[in-house]
Amino acid sequence: MSLRSELVVSFSIEAKFIEVIVTDNGIGREASNPNRKKKQSYGIRLIKGRFMIHNGESENVFIEDLKNIDGLALGTKVKIRIKLKSEME
Repeated sequence: MSLRSELVVSFSIEAKFIEVIVTDNGIGREASNPNRKKKQSYGIRLIKGRFMIHNGESENVFIEDLKNIDGLALGTKVKIRIKLKSEME
């Protein structure tokens, strides 16, 4: 893990979606809350529900814990897909 904190935000257009990717090099979700259960937090469920209403799809928010080859935390990557709305809709 780097001593310098980094947060990278990128945007791209994929088909009919804006894709937002946020990556950080923090300690990771497991280390930040070792007692965290494997179930999704209430906040994440709410966000996914909002995107499901907007996008009409169930999988719109993806969270990945980044680790090195030894399994040590390298940070977190979050990908969010937001459906582009046409003027005809």
